[in-house]
Amino acid sequence: AVAARVYELGLRKHRTFLSTPPYVLQYANLLLELNDEENLRALLTRAVAACEEAAINVGSGVVFNNDPNVNAAQDVARRERQRSLWDMMLQFESMLSSLNRSGDAVMVQSIETRRRRALYGPGREDVGGG
Repeated sequence: AVAARVYELGLRKHRTFLSTPPYVLQYANLLLELNDEENLRALLTRAVAACEEAAINVGSGVVFNNDPNVNAAQDVARRERQRSLWDMMLQFESMLSSLNRSGDAVMVQSIETRRRRALYGPGREDVGGG
């Protein structure tokens, strides 16, 4: 599909698009409509890794503001922007696992763990939303 190539070109030309959930989700929805499971999984995996890398870079001590309340608020906002991406990845792998196709329960559990860590920080549980 031409549209998929346009999205992929956007990712190549603008590396930051990979850690921009709205862009990735639009592309992911296209791949889902095309039943392109392999490329959808690859896209979500790359995007989640880019978001995790961005979180590590933010947490590496680079401080843009000396006010801890501002930094905490920015961190919460960043995590919330990623929520839909993590949710789609978890939903996609859960669907594949339940259909007994190319997904498996261990992968779903691993994604759930990574999702909790990314959205709530290490050692925190999301008891309300899974």
